[in-house]
Amino acid sequence: MNTYDIMFIFPSTLVDEAFDKQFEAAQAEITKLGGTVVRSERMGRRSFARPINKRGDGLYGRVWVKLDAVHVDGLVGRYNLNEEILRVQVRKLDGDVPPVAPPRPVMASEGSHYGEPQ
Repeated sequence: MNTYDIMFIFPSTLVDEAFDKQFEAAQAEITKLGGTVVRSERMGRRSFARPINKRGDGLYGRVWVKLDAVHVDGLVGRYNLNEEILRVQVRKLDGDVPPVAPPRPVMASEGSHYGEPQ
């Protein structure tokens, strides 16, 4: 089994519950093919550099999975048929799933959390 990093972009019109449902359904497709979801992350709303399907932003989700290479093309094909997924990107990792990065501390020179100088 190989390790893959998969990023999804969903329409920004989805409410939180609908986004969670679609993101979980996308992960369920991986387990149907015998893969394992090692870690998932909801990345929130982000703006696009260029419009995708006449939309300026989307909701991002990312999963790290272990899956046989023979199933990757079929999985991407299933995602492309889903109208609630605007874009999917699959990247093969050379090693194992990277560890969760600790939050970066705010330096005194950067100001407070709200952008006001201290």
